[in-house]
This record gives sequence, C-alpha cells and structure tokens, in this order.
Amino acid sequence: GLNGAEILKELEPMTRIKEVPKLIWSTSGGSLYKNSCLALGATDYLLKPSNVDELEKTIRYMLSLIAAT
Repeated sequence: GLNGAEILKELEPMTRIKEVPKLIWSTSGGSLYKNSCLALGATDYLLKPSNVDELEKTIRYMLSLIAAT
C-alpha cells in the first residue's frame, strides 16, 4: 500500500481535486514526514491514535472548507 505522502504525490496532477481538503491520519510521528505531507498539499495532519474530539474538530473544519467553496 501507499503511505500518505505517496498518495498526495499521486493526487498532485489531478487539478479537479486540488481544492479538496486532504487529511493525513498517520502513525508516523516525525516532523520531517509531517512537513513533507503538508508541503505536498495535505490540509492537516493527525497522529494515530487521535483523540476523538480532535479528529471530529478537524473533520468539521475540513467540511466547512468544502462548504465555503
């Protein structure tokens, strides 16, 4: 399978979804990997396991971004 950074690289040329928020939810906690994902277009990055409230807040924020477009 692909990791989050690899998926973001695959999505990069797809102009139709450039504005779609992308959440990376990963077990990789290194700041280098997180920064790489954000540079590749991730809207946010959460570490697994996440607090349910934090995950819900992030998803609600991302849905508000979609609603605003």
